[in-house]
Amino acid sequence: MKRSAYLSLLIVFTLILSVDFVQAQPCKKEDAMNKAGVWKRGKDSGLTGQENAATAKYVKQITAFVDTIGNVFIKAYPNPVGSQVEWNRVYQPPDSSTMPDPALASYLYSAPFQPYVCENGKIVPYLKANTWLQISVNDYYKSGVSILKEMNTALHENLFTLPPQRTPIDGYPCFESEPRGGADNPRERYYSVLIHKNGALPFTPVTKGEFFQMCQKMIDINEAKRKSEFLELKKLGMTIDQEIIDAIPSEFQALRDKITNLEKLHEKQLNQPAVLTMPYWGFISIENISNEKSIFTTPNRGYQLVRVNPEYADPSREKWKPQYMWVSWSVSQEDFYPANTVALDKMIRESFDFDKLGEMLLK
Repeated sequence: MKRSAYLSLLIVFTLILSVDFVQAQPCKKEDAMNKAGVWKRGKDSGLTGQENAATAKYVKQITAFVDTIGNVFIKAYPNPVGSQVEWNRVYQPPDSSTMPDPALASYLYSAPFQPYVCENGKIVPYLKANTWLQISVNDYYKSGVSILKEMNTALHENLFTLPPQRTPIDGYPCFESEPRGGADNPRERYYSVLIHKNGALPFTPVTKGEFFQMCQKMIDINEAKRKSEFLELKKLGMTIDQEIIDAIPSEFQALRDKITNLEKLHEKQLNQPAVLTMPYWGFISIENISNEKSIFTTPNRGYQLVRVNPEYADPSREKWKPQYMWVSWSVSQEDFYPANTVALDKMIRESFDFDKLGEMLLK
């Protein structure tokens, strides 16, 4: 009897030691980064009042379509390596600067990837996401597109620039935006792919010739604005040196001459697309032009200037349906559990079938 009791105590003591030993094992970063991931359906965002009529009207259809996108990615990537992914639907206010039809519903499939990390000896999803998979439907969110607000307002245009181009994926245009941290110290790289109808794009290129004409118009507009401002100040009783006012025409003529000379330098390329060296352009950009090399560059290095293509949208399709989609994601360049972002990038580039999304533009 005593022997049996002694053996029982020994077994219990051994089990306690074993549990303590298991709990004492350190969590390994490699195990966290390679842990099998999970997908979760998150809570959808509500209407904010900034949406257009179509977005507010077709909530049911939009939600069902976002669920379809979610199922496509779950099937393509059932194990989101090293991540917990909680995806949802987000409404977007329409932007007439980039939309071929501002009446289209605009919304997102948003999937933040929370990396698994070691915390208190356990593998748990980190509180914050270190990458997002975004599908912007009839919208440009996270695409890297830059809107030229000043020129659009002054010239009544719908202009924007595209990020630098990269090798197409499955035949769809691919882009890379300016990395977080800058080119010299990148901490996160951003990529996007445009899903569009076969043989058509939701924008059209602006030529170098058109660009120079726009610059001349911007000079005219800003000269008139400058004169008007000084006249208003004089009416208010402020003393303005007449020499300053008299110098305005020659000052702006110098800018016109600069643009005219640049146009002559590029006279054989005036019908070529304008690919700028910077994503934004406005009057101050014209003032700061130093030489002809500071304006244009190649598509893989610069920002192609485009305008909305009003002929792109199919008017016969219901307004909630996708006419184009931007797929965007990022890749971490930091040491904090970056493997899940690398794995997502690999899946998108090597195994994901973008035609699955392209087919949705036809249904």
